[in-house]
Amino acid sequence: MKTPSTFIIFAVIAIAAVLIVRAIAKKPHGLPRDKNFFLEIGKPNGDFVDLKPDGKPKFDTALKALGEENYKIRYKPDATATPIEDYHPPNVALKTDKVTTSELAKNEPPGDPRATKQAKSNSAKEIQDLLDAFPSPSPSP
Repeated sequence: MKTPSTFIIFAVIAIAAVLIVRAIAKKPHGLPRDKNFFLEIGKPNGDFVDLKPDGKPKFDTALKALGEENYKIRYKPDATATPIEDYHPPNVALKTDKVTTSELAKNEPPGDPRATKQAKSNSAKEIQDLLDAFPSPSPSP
């Protein structure tokens, strides 16, 4: 039996390398764009954007309405916190009879919640509800 030529061996290796690189390049980054509306949240350099001072409940409600499979959110509760890479709103239902708050907690300013990443929906209203959690963009200087 004759040994395959060097050219054929290199051609097979080159074809295999091209197929591997193409498969890696097609790996999805973020959400698939399979809905009518697709929202990129955050700044182009990956910086987080602030929520409105009262926007956190609206933000969580809007994310719950989208469904977990339709968003990928990185969230920072405040400017110094470590980002939560795959944020999902908490499903908390607490019944409290009495709440005791310290004076320090009463005088503490609210956190500085921030978010970045993507959300998608077939409903413009769901996207608008999510956008309502963010302050209006300020004009560039």
